[in-house]
Amino acid sequence: MRKLKAFSFMSIASLSILSACNTPSDERSASRDNDSGEASNSAELEEENTSLTEEEVLQETVKQLDTNIPIWAPASLDLSEEHHLTATTNSTNTSYEVELFSLDEPTSINNEALSDEDPFFLFSSSTFENQEAAIDHIQSELDGYLTFESETEKVDLGYDITGQVQAGTGHSGVAWNEGIWELRSIASGDQIKEAEPLAKEVVDLLEEITLPAPDELGTVFINQDQEEGTLTELYWQKDSQVFKAQSTSLAPEDVLKIVSTMEEWRS
Repeated sequence: MRKLKAFSFMSIASLSILSACNTPSDERSASRDNDSGEASNSAELEEENTSLTEEEVLQETVKQLDTNIPIWAPASLDLSEEHHLTATTNSTNTSYEVELFSLDEPTSINNEALSDEDPFFLFSSSTFENQEAAIDHIQSELDGYLTFESETEKVDLGYDITGQVQAGTGHSGVAWNEGIWELRSIASGDQIKEAEPLAKEVVDLLEEITLPAPDELGTVFINQDQEEGTLTELYWQKDSQVFKAQSTSLAPEDVLKIVSTMEEWRS
């Protein structure tokens, strides 16, 4: 289990309480002083954020999660030096969700301004009644796209891995297995030539990196037929807990690389 370093953001000073005997002039003066103090402290907070490393931001993000289930998070993101990592968090006793942002300016975690920004990566987890229910949930997430039958056309993806090619209503794709991971590369019906090369690129990459080990099932779903960008979505199961990672702004290879670094930060 990964040990977390103690770290906390600077708190903003509270407003001074004005006594009942203050004159309006005194109140205006006090208000100006307080506003100035808050602005100063806010500036200090953002200035402090500029010195945080990626790992420290991730540590603080995990600390924001109030949940009773094991927390898995990326160990590395490799953002460029010009960008600043921040996050929004949401959690319950049995679930959590984290959205990661890469911004030009340092921004505190869970800052309200992040509601106007687009996350580049999401990871979450939730628990189910039992392991069977967890697996059923993962499988249901793939329903409605393509069903790959045994008699479908085959394609050589390299490394002795054979994929199945299937065309459906408006979609085409390639499906294959690597261990207990099920993988699918999907494109619109007239773009099957794009789905196959991407499947081969993923197979190449998985010779170099290792995804987390599910107990019974893990899935990789790549859908190039998205207006906002290619959707890369992963689910994997450990006992009755399901983990999810998702992005529409990163290339599928980059999403897989991030997921390969995910590990248990808090049990």
